[in-house]
Amino acid sequence: IDVGVRIGALLDSTLVAQTLGSIRRVVVASPDFLAAHGTPAHPQELAGARCVRFTGGSAPWWTFHDGERRLQVSAGGNLEFNHIAPATDACVAGAGFGMFMSYQVASLVAAGRLALVLEAFEPPPRPVSIVYPHARGLPMRTRLFIDWLRQALAARAGPGGPFDTLA
Repeated sequence: IDVGVRIGALLDSTLVAQTLGSIRRVVVASPDFLAAHGTPAHPQELAGARCVRFTGGSAPWWTFHDGERRLQVSAGGNLEFNHIAPATDACVAGAGFGMFMSYQVASLVAAGRLALVLEAFEPPPRPVSIVYPHARGLPMRTRLFIDWLRQALAARAGPGGPFDTLA
C-alpha cells in the first residue's frame, strides 16, 4: 500500500503522517422526527429515545462531552445496521436519532433532510491524516497523488463538504 487515509489518533509508527483536516461525530434526526418527539437538550435524554445504531465496530453506547467531562449514553432502539447508507436512510425516514461521522451525513444536513442535535456535547473532532512510507525514495506518482488528494479534499471542505476543518 502506497498511501492510507486514517480517521482518528495515530499511533507511533515508521510511517509519515500529514494531517488533512478533522471531522466531527454528530447526532442527527429528521425534522419530522424532532417535531413529533422533541429535540433533546442533553445527551441523557437519548437514554430512552429511539436510536438508529451503526454496529460497524461501535459500542452500544454513544460518547459525548460536557465541558471536560466525558459522558456515555446507552443508545437504545430496535434498529441496528452494519452499513452507513441504510442507517442514514432510516434516520431520514424518521426512525430515530443516529450518530455518524459528519462527512457521512453532510449532504443530508445541507439538504434539510436531517438536522444536527446536541452539538454542544459533541466529542472533540477527529483528525484525518494521510499516511505513507518515509518520504525518502517516495515515488513521484505517490507524491502527485498526495498533492492531488489535498487539493481534491480542499475543494470539498466547508458547508455540505466532508470535512469540518482542513489543515
